[in-house]
Amino acid sequence: PLEAAACCGPPSPPVGMALAGKPRPNALSLRWTAPADNGSPIQHYQIAMRPVAVAPGAPPVPFQVCHHGLSTSCELQGLRPATSYEVSAVAISALGSSAPSPPVTFATAARV
Repeated sequence: PLEAAACCGPPSPPVGMALAGKPRPNALSLRWTAPADNGSPIQHYQIAMRPVAVAPGAPPVPFQVCHHGLSTSCELQGLRPATSYEVSAVAISALGSSAPSPPVTFATAARV
């Protein structure tokens, strides 16, 4: 008998997270590339971030969801100046959620 190939499942993680403009003191504009949808259209992306620990040995802060949307870009607002943030993305379809993308670190600009 023929074995059926696995056709459908949750999407792959989003890839290529990058800055989409110059960092500002209180905001970062980000973009990423849509991953393979694995047979079910992507319904939206969920972006999560956390500040990078400032004190050595401090426990990591949990990721907080900061954006939901279907476009492959977003602007994160209300950030602290001169602060590094780790950002990760998840793609969501009717068949489930992707694994989180590997976290990427971005820093906001210092206040002028």
